[in-house]
Amino acid sequence: MEDRIKKIVDSLITGTTTGKLQWHGTERDDEYILKLSKGAITVDSWEGYDEESGDSSNLVDIAFLNALGEVVERIIFPSYVAYPDYARMMELHRLAKRNSLKIDETLDDFLEEIEKKIL
Repeated sequence: MEDRIKKIVDSLITGTTTGKLQWHGTERDDEYILKLSKGAITVDSWEGYDEESGDSSNLVDIAFLNALGEVVERIIFPSYVAYPDYARMMELHRLAKRNSLKIDETLDDFLEEIEKKIL
């Protein structure tokens, strides 16, 4: 992964972890979008098929869209090769999903309600 993209990914992870960035789901099952003033960034994860090896593999990608919604850059990270950036991209995808679906808030609400019922 080129240095500029790596810096963007690291900043996305930091901003998502701290709650300063807000991701949203898209029409795709496991894709999340971060809307910015000059475009957007998406992260997506899916299972793909490698025609050469015949194996299925998990894939994750990051796409950069301009203000018109056109994809200007897209990088796919497959799990079936020794790709060091795959784990980092999966971390970003997991954080974007948790952020979009408000998983932490939901779990906190569940815990609060359960504790009220049992105490």
